[in-house]
Amino acid sequence: MALGLGIANELLETPTLWSPYNQGLANNLEFWYENNNDITTSAWLDQSKNNNDATQGTSLRQPDVFQGGLRFNGTSDYMDMDSKFTIAQGGPFAVFMVMKLASASNCVFLSDSASEFFEIMTTKKFRFKGSNGGALTTVMTFSDVQFNIGEVIILSVLRDPEGNFFLYKDGEQVVPDGGSSQNLNNDRGFDIFNLGVRNDNDRLFEGIIYEIFMYNKKLDDPQLDNAHEYLKSKFSAFTDD
Repeated sequence: MALGLGIANELLETPTLWSPYNQGLANNLEFWYENNNDITTSAWLDQSKNNNDATQGTSLRQPDVFQGGLRFNGTSDYMDMDSKFTIAQGGPFAVFMVMKLASASNCVFLSDSASEFFEIMTTKKFRFKGSNGGALTTVMTFSDVQFNIGEVIILSVLRDPEGNFFLYKDGEQVVPDGGSSQNLNNDRGFDIFNLGVRNDNDRLFEGIIYEIFMYNKKLDDPQLDNAHEYLKSKFSAFTDD
């Protein structure tokens, strides 16, 4: 597994004691779909206090439960959340996900519509689109980092109150290539309702989502380090293909 990134342990809480609720973050936690906790093919129960479960009542659209997460087939599988939630224009956020891609071609992992989504476009490209305040797309292209097929990856996407985007792979910040078209400052608001699809069988996620949680704030450095260390410790035994 490609998670051999070092963070000074003496600066962190003990990973086994830390959870996404810690460090005063409970009220900012929008949802938490935890590995191997309250998960079936038809429902992944939210461990935040919002009870915003991800469900799928149609059997032909249900992903498989695999290694405590959900394995999406890329053709029909996805989940809907019980309630849509909104990140307002100018609102900060932080998304953390552990995944293994079976494809890296237009794989959407969070969305509400074709105008609001998070997407792995290719092995070297990430895209976000928001529409509250006027549609604007952020594209991060990177030459030095790759989302390899079959690799267990911790992906983190953060936005600060000024609209600046930050992307991390396995706890290390990814520096995108230059280019004004990337719109690395994007303050557009958006809704979230779907897991693993953009909308109506479009750009479905193909691979495994082991765990995913999201905050309505940008974490500070100690919180960010602890979140990464928590996931690295938890998934260190998971192997690449």
